[in-house]
Amino acid sequence: MKLLKGWALLVGLLALAQPLHAHERSLSTTTVDSLKIQQPFKGHFYCPETKVHLYLDLYEESIEVPGFSFLGKMQGYMEGGIYGTWMLIKHEIPADQ
Repeated sequence: MKLLKGWALLVGLLALAQPLHAHERSLSTTTVDSLKIQQPFKGHFYCPETKVHLYLDLYEESIEVPGFSFLGKMQGYMEGGIYGTWMLIKHEIPADQ
């Protein structure tokens, strides 16, 4: 049950979040939209209401959490208006989804 609540929180944050891609400023809108469509589960998302940042890459372990580099690269983490830093260390997307 706790796992479901955690995923519900993550999905809720994704729904409220506004994508913040550093490369958006230098690329054309068409290129950025194409990148978002190809990899919707990768990026930096921010919810202004809760002041929570979500750094996510569900395609590969490419994100290093600041202050936790000794743990290696992960697939994501949240920080900001929450207690501490929450790290995503494992996920699974069923093939039929």
